[in-house]
Formats: sequence, C-alpha cells, structure tokens
Amino acid sequence: MSTLKKHYAVIRGALQEAVKKRILPLNPADGVTLPKQQGQNKFKGAAYMAEQAQTLLYAIRDDVLYPAVFLGLCYGLRRSEVLGLRWKDIDFKAEELHVKNTVTRMKTHIEHEATKSAASRRTLKLIPSTIKYLQQLHKEQLERRLLLGDSYTVTDHICVWADGKPLSPDYVSQHFKKFLQKHNLPLIRFHDLRHTAGSLLISQGMNIKQVQEFLGHEKSSTTLDIYAHIDMQAKKETADAMGEVLKLEVV
Repeated sequence: MSTLKKHYAVIRGALQEAVKKRILPLNPADGVTLPKQQGQNKFKGAAYMAEQAQTLLYAIRDDVLYPAVFLGLCYGLRRSEVLGLRWKDIDFKAEELHVKNTVTRMKTHIEHEATKSAASRRTLKLIPSTIKYLQQLHKEQLERRLLLGDSYTVTDHICVWADGKPLSPDYVSQHFKKFLQKHNLPLIRFHDLRHTAGSLLISQGMNIKQVQEFLGHEKSSTTLDIYAHIDMQAKKETADAMGEVLKLEVV
C-alpha cells in the first residue's frame, strides 16, 4: 500500500505540473480514490526469538551477507541503511554509528546522502562486544584492497564483495531468502531483522520511546503499532507479577 501511495504522489505531481503549464485543463489524478487497506489484511512483520537470531548469526558467519545481517540485527537498520553504511559513519573513538546514508534500487542503483526521514538520521552507540568485529572487518578490507590493487573497487561501504564492490539491495533480499531455505531456518524477510531487533529490545525491558529512537521511527505511534503484541505480553507479565505479590486467589 505504501508503494502505491508513493507512485500516486509522483504521478499526481507530474500531472499537476502539466496543469500549471496549461498543458492540461485539470489534474485527472484528483479524481482517483486510493483503496483503503483493511486492518485484517495489514502486513505484520515476523521476528526471530533470541535463540533463532543467535543460530542465524552463527550459521551465516562465513557468508558474504554476514556484515549486512550482523548490522541489521544488532542495530535494527533497514536494508537501505545497512547498504548505505560507510566506514566514515563509524566513529570508533566515540564508539558511535551514524545512520545518514542509504542505498536503494528501483531500475538503477541509487545512493542518497539522506535517510527515509529526519528521525531516521540518527546516532547509535556501538555495542561494546561488536566493536572488535567491526575493527577486524575494516582491517581485512584494507588488506584485500592492498592485495588486489587496481582490481579493488574503493567505495568506503561496509557491506561489500571481496573485491570491494557494494552489495546490491536485490541480491541481499534474494540471497538471504535462499540462505534461510538452505539452512532450514524460519523464513523471514531481511527487513524482519529490524523487527527482531525491536522485539528483543522490548523483551529486555526497553520502553517504546527508547525503541523508537533506536529504530529511527518518526512517531512513537509507529513503534506502538508494530510492537503492540509484545507490549501486551509485557502488561500480562506485570499483572501476573502483581497477582503473585498479593497472593491473590479466586474466591
């Protein structure tokens, strides 16, 4: 539905420009009514449990997708954000990761010095246990660059092939699905690594505001809509705890 709305906005904008230039008497797109998305048909992202996420990270450790999966899972990054992340966006001294660049693909490979929204442009603290991995990955890429010389493609991106060429968005999605099938892991989309990150944070007691800022949602209501089922589980656990404290019994 979001894709349909984007296409409609582009088409309507182009036609409106034609109206301004008096090429068209009126905008035919003004009479278009977009279909409403029914609540029961609204897509709900899947998420791995902690054990499944750990299994995935172990299984994919020798695959070219490991850095992308690692970043998507640990930091809740979108696919476009993962592929847009560059070494200059990692501040090892301050132990920070800056999300400010994206890579997308429609018909061509497109890179933007911008994120989905202002809220998406964010700074995350590096997880202490991941700093060593990122430093080692950077070192390995620099060594391959020296080894391959002019055959190495220099882009500064983190998620690349052995010769330095950046991974494409289509390849990441397609290969990720095939990898899960090959290793008999539950099928989820690459984007669901982001849902997994959010779910795990909430299960560890992080509040909605913290998760909203971590994931770069523009509104906390978006975070609530996505993780409402987890929030309700937390409320049930709170209620059960109160029952235990008061030693309530059915009379």
